[in-house]
Amino acid sequence: ANLKFYRGDIPSKPNGDYIDEILLTWGQDYKRLEQHHGYIQWLFPLHEDGMNSSAQILQRHEAAAMRASPPVMERVKGSYAMMLNFYGARVVDWETGELARSEGWKERFANLMSHSHNFLRITRILKCLGELGLERLKKPLLLFLAREAVVTRALSSCASSLRDYWIATLRSDTDLEELLAFLATPLPPRPSA
Repeated sequence: ANLKFYRGDIPSKPNGDYIDEILLTWGQDYKRLEQHHGYIQWLFPLHEDGMNSSAQILQRHEAAAMRASPPVMERVKGSYAMMLNFYGARVVDWETGELARSEGWKERFANLMSHSHNFLRITRILKCLGELGLERLKKPLLLFLAREAVVTRALSSCASSLRDYWIATLRSDTDLEELLAFLATPLPPRPSA
């Protein structure tokens, strides 16, 4: 079902849509993205159960077929970009995975901080990136979140999820060590107001 969804053959369920329609019309509908809980398992399938009983576990043969299909992978990247925008980030460079704050980031960060179920969604996104051959995008996302959580403190409520869950999704020991070192670096004191 996951491959068929990403090929555009079937819609997500329940109350979902076809992938091209989601990417075309849902991206700026922040209320829908926040309140609808069935689409995330379709956009970011995993080899484990999710909360949506209408979504199916990602099978290994599906993941391989998805990785081998350029149109499918472009849609996966579109899903990633849409969710980044929802969380207040944007891709600066697809080769490096570098991220920056998006337009309207303050409102999006505030939403992320006040709806912690999105932390579970971020965990799912990170895991899925690895399953679908986009491991290279995980470290830049984690560095972005780490800077915003512990340096700027704009996403301070994400710090424990970052430390306890998100970093553990990395498959590269070097990347893991780099992120742990970043988090262990003493920060300069905040300027007094």
